[in-house]
Amino acid sequence: AGGLLLSPTEGDFAHPELAADLDHYWVGKPGVSGRERVRLFKLAWDLCGEAFGQRLLQYERYYAGDPYRMRALRYLRYPKEALYERVERILREAETLAAEAEPSVRS
Repeated sequence: AGGLLLSPTEGDFAHPELAADLDHYWVGKPGVSGRERVRLFKLAWDLCGEAFGQRLLQYERYYAGDPYRMRALRYLRYPKEALYERVERILREAETLAAEAEPSVRS
């Protein structure tokens, strides 16, 4: 996803000292050169991005980390003990109320 934000320019590929490294590190699947992959990223940006808001949104999302993983970590770290205790208390109270009501049902 960072490729949409940090793609090199055509000018970078035209620079002789950078072109070989860019082709090496930006290469795609077999048969897709680095330049072709960057063009694909640029096309994706033209379709879904915009100069300020979308770029900022993507930066914030990926700077903070993968949104799904972050949600899972928040769930795992949330202090759930008090909630478990509350559920247990409610279940005990319901059991007590059911036991107290049971003799009157038999009468």
